[in-house]
Formats: sequence, C-alpha cells, structure tokens
Amino acid sequence: MRETLRSSPSGVYPQLLGSGWDQLAESVRRLHGEGTIIRAAGTFRVWRGGNLLTRSLARLTRLPATGEAVEMRLTVTRLKHGEEWGRVFAGRPLVSRQWPRPDGLLAERLGPVELRFRLKVMGGALNYQTRSVTLCLGALRIPLPHRLAPRVTAWEKPTADRDRVKVAVETHLPLFGLLLAYEGTVTRAETQTC
Repeated sequence: MRETLRSSPSGVYPQLLGSGWDQLAESVRRLHGEGTIIRAAGTFRVWRGGNLLTRSLARLTRLPATGEAVEMRLTVTRLKHGEEWGRVFAGRPLVSRQWPRPDGLLAERLGPVELRFRLKVMGGALNYQTRSVTLCLGALRIPLPHRLAPRVTAWEKPTADRDRVKVAVETHLPLFGLLLAYEGTVTRAETQTC
C-alpha cells in the first residue's frame, strides 16, 4: 500500500501536475507531498517596490516588510477542497488558500484577490505562470483585464538537500512596477498525518 501512495500521491499539486509530478526534484515534491500538515522554515530577502504608491499599498495590505534576513515559517494544511498556506514573515502573517480548478489551473486566494496559475515543471523545478486575476468582493467577482492585473512570477528550485527548496516570488503591478518580492530557502521540518 505504501508504494501505491508514492506512485499516485494525493494533494493539490500532484493532481494538477499529473505525470509531471514525477519530473519534479525530490525536495520540491516533499514540500508538496503527503501529510495533513507540512511545516517548513527559512530565511528570506524581502523587498517592496520603490515608489510611494506600491510602498503604501504594501503597508496597507500588511505585506511583509523589507529585510535582508527575514525569518519565515510556513505551514501547509490540507483542507477538504485544497490547502491553506500560512506564511509568517518576522511575525507578520500572509495566509492564502489554494485549490485545483477544473481547467487544470491552480487557484490561490489572498484576501480579495484570486490568482490562477499554470504550473510547469522545468528541470526538476516548479514554475508558476499567472493566467488570470479576479477581484472578489463578497459574491461579486470582477475579472481584471490582463493589462490591469498584477503579475506574479514564482518558482521553487531543488537543492542537494532533500528537505530544502529555493523559493522566489515577485509581484508586479501594471504601470507601477514591483509591489513585493522575496527569495530564500525553506527547509521542511515535519509532516503530520491525521
């Protein structure tokens, strides 16, 4: 039975990647693998955009503050229809929910913003490609035109250590440039199954 779980793991990422799951490096698979709760921690370089609007928006939305060695804790919790990704940067939480969409895209909801990504495996790494952004205000859903939508670029790259993954995320706003970026390495700490 254990072998069956390894060849067909459950979870959002294995489901969306299909046969591409086996092409991911082991350290990246372990970050998204089996377990009801996955924990990881690391140190990141975090920076915000340089203009007044992006700095103000980042502060208002309580995005992580700029820093060269910001401690980050990650807790990924499996839910009935997806996962909750709880990131804490130097005590400041950044929580999102992720789930698979029927069209094969990964949906991620962060506050009133829902992003949709195409996941792509490249050389053992996982690349997130933004496909659309929707503003969610209660039951009202407003798809943002491509030219007005924030663009998120992200990747997770393997390291030689099976428990460590290099991560980089950048969010850009049209016309205003960088909103927030962070990069660093996370180390998987433990897995809990219930």
